[in-house]
Amino acid sequence: MADVPKYYIKGNLSERQIEADVASFFGWCTPPEVDSPFRLLDVDEQRTGADRLYDRATAIYMQFKKSAGLKSTSVVKPSIRKGRSPLEDIREFRARHDLEQDPTLFFQLREKAKNAHDLQHNILFEYERPPWSRAIYVAPLLLDKTAYHSALNSSTDRFLLDPFYYRIRHSIYQRHWISHFAAIPFLREHVSIPPHERVADHNHFYAYSVTGLDISWHSPAIIDREPNRLSDFAVSLFRTAATDKESMLPKHALADQISKISSNFGFQDERNNPDESPIEYLGRHGRWLREAHGIRQFILLGASQRLEDLRSEL
Repeated sequence: MADVPKYYIKGNLSERQIEADVASFFGWCTPPEVDSPFRLLDVDEQRTGADRLYDRATAIYMQFKKSAGLKSTSVVKPSIRKGRSPLEDIREFRARHDLEQDPTLFFQLREKAKNAHDLQHNILFEYERPPWSRAIYVAPLLLDKTAYHSALNSSTDRFLLDPFYYRIRHSIYQRHWISHFAAIPFLREHVSIPPHERVADHNHFYAYSVTGLDISWHSPAIIDREPNRLSDFAVSLFRTAATDKESMLPKHALADQISKISSNFGFQDERNNPDESPIEYLGRHGRWLREAHGIRQFILLGASQRLEDLRSEL
């Protein structure tokens, strides 16, 4: 086994653990449907009659990645030998452009599976259709599983105030919903990155700071210098759904759109069963997508009348 470079910091989390913890946490922090304009459905959740209260929907797709770390060029000088690791290019690029790198966190795209229609990255990219379908990579900003576990558990009783809390007076922001998503420690400890272009192979890396800033892409390019944590994504998602009428589609329309995307990647089941509801179809699609391509589906449901009441007060 080759020696680990001095600049490399290995994490001890697993993608399966990250997926399970994030999915469980979203289920825990979703408000009860009885008093909320929204409900968040996971692909593994049992369907209930309460879904009938919600007539509009937005799809959310997440690919979970584990982070590794790179020490800055000021701590460990870059190699100048031929055939050096592409990770050296990441370190030099971030130093050259004054991006946070103490340390840098990163992940590589997944290699194409043997029988897959396309690279996982390109499949995720096709599901990124704002505002009615969002697709993101989610990776922890922590490398140690003990620290990660602590962040998960501290989130159950440590809510801080959202900066918008005092400026938006509707109950959706006051009843443990958007205001909490902005500062929940567990969600803040993940970066969220939408795939921004198609690729021909998996030899590409996203890199970012330990605070979820300064996202770079190698190739290379600077993608965004602003915060891109999972909490930021969640706040933006719910705020857009609360204020933009076009951000959520009727459930049947969303199912039709997702059917068009998924048919390009091997999901051949047409929406031709009159007894299957749009939510049942989306659930079946989500289970296939997770099994075939390792991408997790969530569905944000919205109640039109409650959303109209909300917008009238904003």
